[in-house]
Amino acid sequence: MIFKIGSGDNVLCLSYVPNLVDALLLAADVKKPDGQIYHIADEEKITSGAYFAALTQAIGAKKPAVPIPFSVLYIVAFLFELGATLLRLSQPPLLTRYGLYLWNCTFIVDMSKAKKQLGYQQRVFFKEGMNQLAEWYAKTKT
Repeated sequence: MIFKIGSGDNVLCLSYVPNLVDALLLAADVKKPDGQIYHIADEEKITSGAYFAALTQAIGAKKPAVPIPFSVLYIVAFLFELGATLLRLSQPPLLTRYGLYLWNCTFIVDMSKAKKQLGYQQRVFFKEGMNQLAEWYAKTKT
């Protein structure tokens, strides 16, 4: 089930897995590791609305007709969490307030350190990544 949260104009901090692997391999090659922290994310500024539009297209799902207000989903997430606590479920609830917050906030990281010190460059961009997702998804459906 895919739905749009609020206006969908918040920018997500996304990273396609092969890009993360590239960064990990570059970090593993550091001659004298000294505990540095590097932020890695795809450079394109993709909004949650654009992400979910591309995702629904890639997997052939129906686009959400009406955005659901954040406040409504926040209450639903709270009820899911409460139910999981009261029922002492071993699995976390499907929707949490924290997860909802992460999908609804704008989050951008500064990758200049990774670029400068590791030589990191994004290899797979959003459109190509979504095309690869669509190809993979089509193979798994057959």
